[in-house]
Amino acid sequence: MRVLAENSGSVFLNSNHTEERAGDSFVSIQGIAPGSRSMCEGAVKRVSKSMSLNSRPQPKRPMDAVGKRFTSKHRFSPAFLSWRPAKLCRIVQAHPLLILLSILWPLMVPLEYNLTMVAPGGEAYDAGFVVTDRLHKFLKENTSWHHLLAAANTVLVVFQILYIAWVWAVEGRFRPTLASAFMYSSRGFLGYSTQLPLPKDFLDSAVDFPVGDYSFFLFFSGHVGASVICSLDLRDVNRMRGALLMDTLNVLQMVRLLASRGHYTIDLVIGAFAGWACYYVAGLYEERMKSVILMSSNAVVPDADHSDSDHPKSDK
Repeated sequence: MRVLAENSGSVFLNSNHTEERAGDSFVSIQGIAPGSRSMCEGAVKRVSKSMSLNSRPQPKRPMDAVGKRFTSKHRFSPAFLSWRPAKLCRIVQAHPLLILLSILWPLMVPLEYNLTMVAPGGEAYDAGFVVTDRLHKFLKENTSWHHLLAAANTVLVVFQILYIAWVWAVEGRFRPTLASAFMYSSRGFLGYSTQLPLPKDFLDSAVDFPVGDYSFFLFFSGHVGASVICSLDLRDVNRMRGALLMDTLNVLQMVRLLASRGHYTIDLVIGAFAGWACYYVAGLYEERMKSVILMSSNAVVPDADHSDSDHPKSDK
């Protein structure tokens, strides 16, 4: 028996032998008994039928924007349809802050829409001033305590400046310096762009930073932002006690600034966020510059001098 096979299309039979053919391929049967030949012919017909069914044109499926066929796995299925009580419990455990914000957000919307706005020319309302009202009255009546706390705050600011300069010049960490440059540059731009009025009951001090009779930007607090930068750097080098002490002094500083009416609450909150954001941006900048320097150092520079292998010396 001799069997030859290639790709298929139509079927025909011959008197001398039976051939199953499609296109350029065929199946030839020779030298077999009549009973076996009928069995082979039936098998060949079944194979040819299945191949002809597969060769029928299939209905085209819709395509997406990039030319891919949509299948059942690409069908739209909203995520919330797969939510179950157990999955919701895992979401609550993994994202407690998300749940808290989801509760606070509906409360903030009616608060904003039903707020009595401050009239033009009126005094600004500040919740921090309300909370620290008793301390403000105490400092106003006891000026010696007020000047003492102002001097202590100035010492803290000077320490921040020295610390940031030290870690760059001595310990070789440039990130706090870069973060401070980012923060004070943005503070100058924003503070000049929107100049808030000085609080009505502002308590001035000759020993408060900046020492002397100088003007300053209210938005945002550079005192708080620099404290956050120092705290984050202390955490990066695993000086956790120093970071905790810096955070504690920063909170006391914020209370003193509110009590003396040296800053609004929004100045302090945005100052803390600005310190964190500028420290993060400074880290991204450092990583970017490291990769650029590494790429430039790995670049192949052609050598002007030719090696001895390029110009072998001739034998004398």
